[in-house]
Amino acid sequence: MQSVSGYLDIVKIMNGNSNIIYEILDMTLKALGTGGSLPSDCDPVILSESPKGLGINLTPVQHLLLKLIGVSRTSGEFVETDPALIKTLSDLLGFNESEQRLWLPGDSKIEVCDSVVKIRFESPITLFYAVAGRRSGKTTISSILSAWIARRVVLDPSYLYGSAILPGTAISLLNVAPEENQAKILFGMLANNLRALDMIPEDSSHSARLSIPPIVIESLNSSSRSVRGRTAVCVSIDELAHFHRTSGPNSDRAMWLAVMPSLATLAEKSLGVVTTTPAGRSGVAWDIFRQRGEREGMLVAQVPTWVMNPHVSRRSLDGEFMRDDFLARQEYGAEFLAPERQFLRIQDIRNCIRKESVKPSKNVRRHLHIDLGLIHDATAMTLGYIEKNGSDKASPSHFG
Repeated sequence: MQSVSGYLDIVKIMNGNSNIIYEILDMTLKALGTGGSLPSDCDPVILSESPKGLGINLTPVQHLLLKLIGVSRTSGEFVETDPALIKTLSDLLGFNESEQRLWLPGDSKIEVCDSVVKIRFESPITLFYAVAGRRSGKTTISSILSAWIARRVVLDPSYLYGSAILPGTAISLLNVAPEENQAKILFGMLANNLRALDMIPEDSSHSARLSIPPIVIESLNSSSRSVRGRTAVCVSIDELAHFHRTSGPNSDRAMWLAVMPSLATLAEKSLGVVTTTPAGRSGVAWDIFRQRGEREGMLVAQVPTWVMNPHVSRRSLDGEFMRDDFLARQEYGAEFLAPERQFLRIQDIRNCIRKESVKPSKNVRRHLHIDLGLIHDATAMTLGYIEKNGSDKASPSHFG
């Protein structure tokens, strides 16, 4: 299999007609007596699109996202020469006077010219965060990545060599969502992928748990207690922005703090996949999005439905935008929007905050306001006062 893996390295830097690549790969594998099956270390694009894999027709954006993740975790050198994909990638990155929709990890380096795009990843992508509109196909990406990781672990025992795990430890692959039905949808898509890859039988159980040693695949509810104590190689969180934003085990923050340690044991071998439609500018989903382009090992995409899935045109959604522009921009446009009728913009408030400590005079009247969030909301508190300057004109000076 060493010669097969070596040949794959050559295939990975070829960016011509994908059908030609698959034909050459298939012929080579058959010549080596493997029966035409894909090797365990093939990248997620080949696994997805090859007739020997899942046979899925990816959209251009899905293709690029999966390729970026796969390359970052193998060679670390991304090269794209296909003109159409270069155009799509350049648009996503905010070139060509386009709105930026893709943010590479903070430690990556990119080189762009008319005929080629090169990206160097200094570390593998361990967290993929996709903010995308409804019907965009974001759950498809999540199920492909989960199947890709599961296949690698099951077929290649050496993948986990060097990890700090005890012999006999069950390796978890988790699907988590705010509602049980949502988690089962993702689990069902993953199970279908595993059947297509002949990893589980066609008549396998349709329960929320599968065992394919050494991994255990589970669909879990929104309680953070259900996630704790596991060693996970892959965790898929669906609709993170729609978890409760209150305290307690069902909150988005409790779930996030439970999931991340489960991936820590396997470190760079693990992968977190988070997909969501936005739900306002608060909560963990918003906090993570604000780290885009800065955090090492995190790839972030913010893609409207019609960009991710060209089969759903923007024009076909005109009725949704006419009925409720705010909701449609959020649900299909994948925009993080501030609440309607907001008295002050978030940035205006931040501009009033002093980072240095200021001691007000004794004659200052202070104003304290608390906005108490009970369900699906956050609690905010602000303290402010007005100072008199030398000309006796009142001016805002401090909010905390």
